[in-house]
Amino acid sequence: KHLDSVDREIFMANCIDTMRVPLVSFSFAASRAESLMADADSHIDRYIELSTASVLKSFGLYEISEAMKFAQPGIALSRVPGLDSQTLAVSLNNFYGVLFER
Repeated sequence: KHLDSVDREIFMANCIDTMRVPLVSFSFAASRAESLMADADSHIDRYIELSTASVLKSFGLYEISEAMKFAQPGIALSRVPGLDSQTLAVSLNNFYGVLFER
């Protein structure tokens, strides 16, 4: 209830794994253990998505990443709004500045 979405995904993956581990020892519970593993994996995947978005946002690269994801095949990326050379240069210079703290 009080966890942010990133922490909640890790909490859920850990809880599910805590339930799964004891079941691994019993062959009759193998299918349930596999199901729990799939559930934990989905929480881990969501954690990765949320963490990646957070990092990209903190560096000002999220919008560029999203524009690249949804760019139509056959259209030069330089023609996609937000992916022109000037916008990319500014964003990457800002990223470099944050990364290496000029």
